[in-house]
Amino acid sequence: MIGMITYQYMLRIMASEGNKEAAETLILGVYRAIFWFVCFITLVAAVPYTYYRYKEGDDGEFDQPPLVTALIWASHHFAFEGIAFLLLHNGVGKRALFRSFYFAFLWGSVTFMAVFMVVSHGYDMDAVLQVQRQSSEDDYYLTSIGIASTYSCLLIIFYGTLVFAPPSMLHQRPALKLYSIYWLIYEGITIFDVMLTSVGVGWPFCLECFNKWFVFGCLEPFVILRTLRSDCLYWQGMYSPDEHSLNAPLMGGMGFLRR
Repeated sequence: MIGMITYQYMLRIMASEGNKEAAETLILGVYRAIFWFVCFITLVAAVPYTYYRYKEGDDGEFDQPPLVTALIWASHHFAFEGIAFLLLHNGVGKRALFRSFYFAFLWGSVTFMAVFMVVSHGYDMDAVLQVQRQSSEDDYYLTSIGIASTYSCLLIIFYGTLVFAPPSMLHQRPALKLYSIYWLIYEGITIFDVMLTSVGVGWPFCLECFNKWFVFGCLEPFVILRTLRSDCLYWQGMYSPDEHSLNAPLMGGMGFLRR
């Protein structure tokens, strides 16, 4: 995330100095506000996480308050699914933004309740909505597994529908395809991990770390920035996934954000 922020900052400096390619690569208007919001909640979330991780006692217990954890997750998914809701609209005007905000707020509320119910009973929620492996003798263990599994399944159904539904049934802008595929893969790994955990398999810890630190931690900022950039091009009439399309010569930009 810090790398994406630095990259955008450098592009702004280059654009202000008259670099045409840098100016064409910058995300514009409401997309910039969305990107900075995601950056803000990501960096803010790191503060309490670092604080409570530093305070971790000799017993290794991570005692971040459930309310804080639930608010962090609700804020993240308010932004993540809010982007998807926005890209389902025919435009990016006030009406589309208001409706996207409304549905994102509802989903953020669901996320808050799900995370709070799990964390308040002593199960760890970190960079993925995944319950920590605990003794099955705990009466709330299976309930926590069920909450996490149901949550991930809902996201899989949502993003799976966006990926596979034909355009004649569901309007979606081109930028939404890659975005939905990314979250479908991420949530697919999550639910697979939860299923293996529920039957007592121990090795999924490596899979969880891969999903947490690489798929989410490294790829998520890139995917979001790329998605917003692609939608910018779409509204400028220059989006095309084909390098040999008729509008390819009009495509400006630099590096991985060229399209």
